[in-house]
Amino acid sequence: MQSLLLRLAAVAAALLLACCAAEGQRFERQAALNSEVGVIYVYRPLTSVLARGEDPYVTIAGQPMGRLRAGGYFKKVVPIGEHKVMVQQTVLFIPTWPESVEVAVASATGTYVKIDQRITAVEFDEGATATQQVFIEEVPGFTGQSEILGMRENT
Repeated sequence: MQSLLLRLAAVAAALLLACCAAEGQRFERQAALNSEVGVIYVYRPLTSVLARGEDPYVTIAGQPMGRLRAGGYFKKVVPIGEHKVMVQQTVLFIPTWPESVEVAVASATGTYVKIDQRITAVEFDEGATATQQVFIEEVPGFTGQSEILGMRENT
């Protein structure tokens, strides 16, 4: 019984910590880009607290950006060309399995990558366990622009 209570407490603590949402400045498009660079925006929708997993770690073009909170985004100005965006799922706040996409960045434009880490299953068979999964995809510019509005920059 004590083991079950400890597991439930661990799951509850992870869920509470996962509830934190981004608190930075509201989204604004990067201004005045020259023809040699573009911007990669990586964002995470603000989803239900009950389905939200821990905050995944994000790397853009080889630079670690930190943990991406729900409702938040990172932006990075990069040279035009192909760049890798990587996300690492976390388990009890330790980065684990990486997933990535290669994105083509065009001159003076924005490229949008949507990331999420969700709880996909909760079981109470032999104690309490929660399974999480990370999702990453490049989205069309018009989709990214509309979804990122109102989000806050990760700080």
